[in-house]
Amino acid sequence: MNYTSASGSSVHQTVSLIMAAKPLDIIVGQPTTDTMNKMVEQMAQMVAPVKTTAWGGHHGSLALVLNDADYSSITKAKITSTKPVTQPDAINKGITATSTPLEILTFQEETKKLQKEFYLQEAVTNIRVQHINDSVKEQYIEELNEEYFGYANNTIKSVLHHLRTNWCKVMTRERTDATKAFIRHGCPT
Repeated sequence: MNYTSASGSSVHQTVSLIMAAKPLDIIVGQPTTDTMNKMVEQMAQMVAPVKTTAWGGHHGSLALVLNDADYSSITKAKITSTKPVTQPDAINKGITATSTPLEILTFQEETKKLQKEFYLQEAVTNIRVQHINDSVKEQYIEELNEEYFGYANNTIKSVLHHLRTNWCKVMTRERTDATKAFIRHGCPT
């Protein structure tokens, strides 16, 4: 499917079709560290096939799910940030009264490319945030629901972070494994 030449809603439709092939597990009850790890893994597998030139262009939209350290560790990429792409200005600021026709065309093409990347990122984010919302009981994410905007101002990372920091419970087995690892490797001094 070609979303690289599409814009706006057609990008959203195409990305939706790509991601529909990889469903997200439903979390029954309160999220745990294990269920959140599984969700992040599934999310990464869902967004990686959505190609982009952002963040070096080699790992699809993976940067929309993983934080900087995890992204660098997994991809071995030497990027400094996985920050979202910002919406470009409608008219490239490089265009001036003295710009040649070739420079104007070049700037316009650059702006189109940046706009496509932004639309793609927004489509991936909106679709995945909705899938997270559909996979978790409303009580765990209702704090993120803004009047008039719903969940539109959230990113994949912000919703995952909210679930991890506010709702994840550590299971007994995880606590036992962490204690054993701490004892085995000693206390850091």
